Amino acid sequence: NMAELENAKHTIKSIEASVLTLRRNEKDVLARKDLKYHEQYKKNFQKLTEETKSLSAIFNSETNVAKINSVQSIFVKYEEKFNAIVDTQKRIGLHHEDGLYGSLRKSVHDLEAILKKDKNHQLAADMLMLRRAEKDFMLRSDLKYVDAFKKSTEQFKEDMQSMKLSNKAEI
Repeated sequence: NMAELENAKHTIKSIEASVLTLRRNEKDVLARKDLKYHEQYKKNFQKLTEETKSLSAIFNSETNVAKINSVQSIFVKYEEKFNAIVDTQKRIGLHHEDGLYGSLRKSVHDLEAILKKDKNHQLAADMLMLRRAEKDFMLRSDLKYVDAFKKSTEQFKEDMQSMKLSNKAEI
């Protein structure tokens, strides 16, 4: 029936547009780290699911429905993986003051205050090396900076053990 084919064509075009919209929402979440785009993503994914169901209703033969269901399962896997990425990013921190990143930042600021009060220049220099490796990793996502961070941490620990600090227990 020509009307059904025309309806299917329109639905397929709508599915294509929905997938592109999801990709835009995804990029907005990752680039801007703003959860309002994740909410838009969820709404658009629901729309995509409805469009896919509509396409299944148009093509009611077993073979066509099986193919459409296969495509829908791929969409579901995509959604699951993207939601996992969003959850991980929330755990890391969407901004510099929240999540693990915020916790790390607060700890470093607390340590800076202790070292400043103690006027310990060697440990302050060690800490700056730690911060340098941290910032390099955050900017470049290169694992070599994790190794540099570990190495700087060991140096910091060695220097701390060899020094007499009034606030050693706080550090």
